[in-house]
Amino acid sequence: MKRRNGFVSNSSSSSYVCEVCEESFEAWDEGISHFDLVMCQDYDHLFCEEHRINPNEDGKYTMYEIEDDDDRIDSKHCPICQMKEVTRHMVMIYALKKLKTNMQELRNEMMETFANYDELDTFITGIGGTTYGIELTAHVKVIAATEELARKQAREDIVKNPVMLDITHCEEL
Repeated sequence: MKRRNGFVSNSSSSSYVCEVCEESFEAWDEGISHFDLVMCQDYDHLFCEEHRINPNEDGKYTMYEIEDDDDRIDSKHCPICQMKEVTRHMVMIYALKKLKTNMQELRNEMMETFANYDELDTFITGIGGTTYGIELTAHVKVIAATEELARKQAREDIVKNPVMLDITHCEEL
């Protein structure tokens, strides 16, 4: 038999994140309406009421009440459904599709390319905002956060495609 000391409750905590501004909300036994959040009826997009768009002619929004007094909003009032806002998740999925890759391929590439998190962080953020560009003989440019990473990527590209032959020059961008 397990024994618990201290405050024990049957309550459960809830966490919500606005998909537009990414503000997070946490509480015990509270629904989304407690935080002035609404959910799109068609795709379950969750966002702060202030992000609603396209009020009806009377200045109100078409709302649907669901369990626990939480509100759903018509998709014509949803900034995500109407492409007035684009979520991080949507950007990631779009980028994967556009780059013709998937999460596992990117994970593998990152693990092969970077020895540790510091290298990845340097590549992503670029120290001091400086980036380096390497032009290959086939007039293909490689851009990276450091000259070392740019040269490493260029060498890998040359191995993958020998037509590029060699690096012509490296410059700070």
